Amino acid sequence: MIETLLDILSSAWLMTGRMAPYLLLGFFAAGLLSVLIPPAWVGRHLGGRGPMAILKATLFGIPLPLCSCGVIPVAAGLRRQGAGKGAVAAFLASTPQTGADSILATYGMMGPVFAIVRPLVALASGLLCGAAVAAADKSRSGEPYGGIGTGEPDAGAGGRTGCSTPAACCSSNAGGGGGRFIRALKYGFVTIPRDMALPLLVGLAAAGVISALVPDNLFAAFAGGGLAGMLAVMLLAIPMYVCATGAIPVAAALVAKGVSPGAALVFLIAGPATNAATISAALRLLGRRGAAVYLAVLAAVALASGAFMDAILSGGAAAVADICCPAEVLPSWVNHVSAAVLFAILLAAAMPGAILRKFSAGGAVGDGGGLAMMLPSIAASASPEDSGGAARTIELKIWGMTCGHCAESVRNALAACPGVESVGVDIGKGMARVRGVRIEIAAIVAAVRRAGFEAEPT
Repeated sequence: MIETLLDILSSAWLMTGRMAPYLLLGFFAAGLLSVLIPPAWVGRHLGGRGPMAILKATLFGIPLPLCSCGVIPVAAGLRRQGAGKGAVAAFLASTPQTGADSILATYGMMGPVFAIVRPLVALASGLLCGAAVAAADKSRSGEPYGGIGTGEPDAGAGGRTGCSTPAACCSSNAGGGGGRFIRALKYGFVTIPRDMALPLLVGLAAAGVISALVPDNLFAAFAGGGLAGMLAVMLLAIPMYVCATGAIPVAAALVAKGVSPGAALVFLIAGPATNAATISAALRLLGRRGAAVYLAVLAAVALASGAFMDAILSGGAAAVADICCPAEVLPSWVNHVSAAVLFAILLAAAMPGAILRKFSAGGAVGDGGGLAMMLPSIAASASPEDSGGAARTIELKIWGMTCGHCAESVRNALAACPGVESVGVDIGKGMARVRGVRIEIAAIVAAVRRAGFEAEPT
């Protein structure tokens, strides 16, 4: 029993070492992206309709480090800003499949072919899903979008204060260069790991179990290759939640045990891009017809991409092993140290919210929110609601927050409201606390709703 456990831990550790240096670099790159892309630019280019909006939504979504649940409020914000259903579908299809972090981690664990094909497939699926949904959309081009249960019409691209763009959801771009760099580090090494910590740790554990306990070629009979194998993997991947990075060690372990490279690619596509939450969001944002077209095109792209991967890597696991050696370029001590650092980050990110709240602090609107922006804690201290110009605190019940990106989306929406001085968000309790002078309750509730969530004062 102990020997088996040691084998599982050893396999998981070796896999972590192969991907850790590249994943840490990806965290840093994702953090820089979060503060360098101006929200105004994103809204101007992605908030429209037509083929160019679909192309831009796809290209922007590929490097953006948003998970399957984090992409939902961003897509809702794009829809409210006037983006057509085609652009929203393109963003929903391309964004969860990749990210700066997962692309680099794919290179580290599965080699350059997978690292190149994954973003290309995300590009193709985004363009095709967007074009197909736009073609199937029979609604009037100016039809208002009422949003997620709010009944509010779309007010156009201007005059919004909520988080209605991807960059706004990811970070606040105010402040000097030093502050932006610190926010980039916090976003890359706190927010992103906190959202992917549990799926990635589960993925590494599953990969360790598969590598240590599953006999070689066990899966070859039903998922070794061909259409049947890819369909079997797709049926497994569609309902489950797995992030783009957490899927990598599982896919690598499956290939090592006889699953074809094409079937593994299908898992890397369908796992992150489809799950119960994403399908529900597609129904809500695209309508029944649009959601059906979106899923059908995404499935077809996944199967076609799997067939292509099997064609170029006809040797199966052996062919993947021949080109999957980037980790060997690095000294072994770099892999081990990187693995230790990555595990420390993931374990810290997976700490219970009650423990993390002990280390959280309040943040003003202009300073990026401190740890209150990143951690599930209410940062602002309560004060009685005074009349006149005195500062007061308002608490809101928020529905729909599922991850750190959602919390940042709510925080940025509230921080942009007139008179707001500080904002704290508690994901676990579904609460937000806003402090400022002359705050209008109707305005902050409307801002949260424009960001794609429901809110009401407590």
